[in-house]
Amino acid sequence: MTTLFSRLSEQTVTDIALPIPARLANLTESELRGPIPEREMIHRCLPPRLALEVLRGTSGNRDVFLPLAGAVSMSGLLAAMGIELERLPEIKAAQHAVAKSFVAGNTTGNWVIQDSHFPVVAAGLEIYDRQLSSAPLSAALAAEHGFAEQMRLNREAKEARRKAA
Repeated sequence: MTTLFSRLSEQTVTDIALPIPARLANLTESELRGPIPEREMIHRCLPPRLALEVLRGTSGNRDVFLPLAGAVSMSGLLAAMGIELERLPEIKAAQHAVAKSFVAGNTTGNWVIQDSHFPVVAAGLEIYDRQLSSAPLSAALAAEHGFAEQMRLNREAKEARRKAA
């Protein structure tokens, strides 16, 4: 199956500089139920792919790591909505690999995807790419909202632990 990422051209990549709110402002209900626009898909697929390449076996930083973590997490949320649900074991494996790297990065400041985790995480991103290729825009936005909510709850829990200590 040809995925969006495999069809990217250099010109297309330079066309995605608009901020998300400007690209998504004033959407109609039919647009939300329709396929994800290609520019939006590029915006969602490219940063995690680039992060994976940057972090492969070398140390990056948290800002580089977060798009990768977000994509793998949102892939799980999309699967929970029934999009590529049969691939959930592979998604969970990618989430586990990313979670291990996330914990290590927070602990040591060494943000890296180990070479042994690379194929698992790359497979997870392929699934994410396919999910976005078949999902309506509303599902992608719901997954993004779910990820943002998970991050908010994690921050609140971390703050509560800090205050309790």
